[in-house]
Amino acid sequence: MGGEENETKKEKKSWQFRKKYIVIGLIAVIVFYVGYKFYPVKGSDVIRKMSTNKKKTCGKEDQSNAIYWKEWLDDINKVEIGDIFTSCVSDDSKKDKCDREVIGKIALVVNPETEGLNVTYRAKAELDHEIKSGKIHLAVSIDGLNAVTKDFEMCKMSNLTHINCPVHKGLLKLHDSFALPKFLMKGTYHADASLVDQEGEDIACVTVHFEI
Repeated sequence: MGGEENETKKEKKSWQFRKKYIVIGLIAVIVFYVGYKFYPVKGSDVIRKMSTNKKKTCGKEDQSNAIYWKEWLDDINKVEIGDIFTSCVSDDSKKDKCDREVIGKIALVVNPETEGLNVTYRAKAELDHEIKSGKIHLAVSIDGLNAVTKDFEMCKMSNLTHINCPVHKGLLKLHDSFALPKFLMKGTYHADASLVDQEGEDIACVTVHFEI
């Protein structure tokens, strides 16, 4: 009887010992994964890498706007990552997407103070009616996996969109810049945002795509 108890105690101690090192091993794997996937971003390195594979615009550009955006993007510390269109499309037809008018550009730029990255954008559009209210639908994915899907009241997001309701008929110009977190997850980032007015009509459609 005493021998069986000793064997049971030995097995229990052995399992506790193994369990301890299994937990330590799992923690090590998690730390390694997090350390691999999340790392401090050096803006100039990201911009240099992305500049070798600049995106091609799919959409119609007004000549004066095209010249304006070309001058704005002509900076070694800046790279284009997205477009702002007059409307969204419900299917994946390249023809339909490329028939849309481009009204804005989105870029990554090196933050000179932190050496990280800022997202910056400029847009201008001619509104043919007053916008009293609206909604924004945002969808963000990383490496093809959904990260964020959210709806916002457009007029309550003026601190981010700089759209102050009501927006009067006529020329609308928007521009802003905001910093990305210092630590970012490695991967391919894709974001789509649609803006609609009080009647559910398209105001703009935003598409962003880049890789860290």
